[in-house]
Amino acid sequence: MAAELNMSHAERLAEKDREREAVEAEAASKFACGKWLHIREPFLKMGSDGQRAVRVDHPRDLRVVEAP
Repeated sequence: MAAELNMSHAERLAEKDREREAVEAEAASKFACGKWLHIREPFLKMGSDGQRAVRVDHPRDLRVVEAP
C-alpha cells in the first residue's frame, strides 16, 4: 500500500516536471534573449529559491516589442 502511494506521488511529481518544462520551453521561444518587453504594472517578488522575479497578473499586461 505504501509503495502504491509513493508511486502515485512520484508520478504526480513527474507530471509537474513535464508541465514546468513545457512552460519553460514556450517562454524561451517567446521571450528569447535580446527581446524587449513592455510590462504594465509589474510586480517584483522574491521566489522561494531566492531568485528575483517579475510577476505579471494578466497576459495582456505583457507585450513583446522590437528593440529600438
